[in-house]
Amino acid sequence: MKNFYTSNKSKAIHNINYFNWEQILDKIYVKVVDPSIICYGIICNSEKQSNSDIYGHTSEYLIHRFHKNIDKSHHKIIASLQKIVFDNIFKQYLSIDYEKRSDFYHIEKKYGIGLEILVYPLVGKDNKKGMILVDFEKSKQEDLDKIVDNIFKFIDQ
Repeated sequence: MKNFYTSNKSKAIHNINYFNWEQILDKIYVKVVDPSIICYGIICNSEKQSNSDIYGHTSEYLIHRFHKNIDKSHHKIIASLQKIVFDNIFKQYLSIDYEKRSDFYHIEKKYGIGLEILVYPLVGKDNKKGMILVDFEKSKQEDLDKIVDNIFKFIDQ
């Protein structure tokens, strides 16, 4: 995992310490992931127990929210991501000094995902974790800035 990019407007907000974790992830999907042409989706370690569940519960499995237009080959690769790789990404991320953290991290193929990918980690209460997955090859600075700006807009609401 390599530091890749930090937005000039970054507030280093990767923590979603709100009670409504699941609702925030749903908003991120609708307002950030779905409109973007470079996002693959969101992966997290929590799931709703019912449609009315706003906080969710940690799961033994990874929960995927894929972009509606994701390439089938990328979908298959991301869906096969093992939880141990997911947990290792967060172990590394959380070990970085807060001031030195980036917005996006480059995860190489050899890391276990099978794609050159960028991740934007999200951390919540009660060991809840998620990450926005972004196409490394297609990413441009203005696209990454837009993603960060859109996340900040509604996390600050």
